[in-house]
This record gives sequence, C-alpha cells and structure tokens, in this order.
Amino acid sequence: MTLAALEATLRLYLDPATARTRIPTLAMITAAPDALRHKARRLATLLKKTLGDRYAVTTRPGASRVGGGAFPEHDLPTTWSP
Repeated sequence: MTLAALEATLRLYLDPATARTRIPTLAMITAAPDALRHKARRLATLLKKTLGDRYAVTTRPGASRVGGGAFPEHDLPTTWSP
C-alpha cells in the first residue's frame, strides 16, 4: 500500500500543472500572491462581520517560509492579518 501511494504521488509530478492542483503542499507553495490576497481579504470580511467593532481586522503584505528541506530560507509573498 505504501509503495502504491508513493507511486501515485510521484506520477502526479510528471505533469507539473496537475501536481500543483492535486498535491496540497505544492498548491499552497505555488499559490499566486493575488489569490492569497483575495483569500485574506475574504477572511477579514468574515471576521469583521463576526467580531463587529470589538476588534480591528486588517490585512497587509508579508512573507512566509515553507520550512526546512528544499526551501529552508526561501521567502514566499503572502497577505496576513496582524
């Protein structure tokens, strides 16, 4: 089972476009900054509706790191809420 799962995942890598849509980690790493900004703004809108005036909810540009492995110090553009 483990080898079959690994083979299926590796086959996805044969087509980079398919890999980016079917492998969640790759989808997150390769997400376009505009798409992240849109998601952050949508989340901020929902939080503002839920929290009302008790909290200030804003978004701003930032950078995230993938983590260890192949990207230990590679920054990716993102949008976040302080």
